[in-house]
Amino acid sequence: MKSKNILFDVLKKATQKQIEQDIVKIKNLRLKKQNALNQSKQLTNYRNEYEKKLFFKIKSGMCVHQWKNYNTFILILKNIIKKNEYMIQNDQILIEEALTSWLKSKKKLRIWQYFINKHKIYISKLQYMQEQKDFDEYIQLTILKQGHDINVKNYM
Repeated sequence: MKSKNILFDVLKKATQKQIEQDIVKIKNLRLKKQNALNQSKQLTNYRNEYEKKLFFKIKSGMCVHQWKNYNTFILILKNIIKKNEYMIQNDQILIEEALTSWLKSKKKLRIWQYFINKHKIYISKLQYMQEQKDFDEYIQLTILKQGHDINVKNYM
């Protein structure tokens, strides 16, 4: 019976370890997502400022080579922003998967705790039954000894 209890404890500890790992993973992913959001905001602000400068320089007049450089740089910024947004979406998906895993682990933990409690109740019932059996045997032995003493006295 102890082997079942040990097995449930091992499974419970493994599940608790998985929960801790999931929590760390979720925290790291959220931090990564927050950093990517901040970076995306900064890049967008930088692109907007750069476009404003380009607009003013175009109004004041600029050569074609400068315009191509500005335009190329803005396109590169737009691509970086798109990649950053894609990373944010992927991070969100990973966070949702980690949350799902965490919830499953929490359910498993509750199940193992339930089994541990059931096993403890079962063991305590077995111990109670064993104590009752021992007590009954003791009472029977006592009665038999008293009866045996009575019979021996009758024969003497």
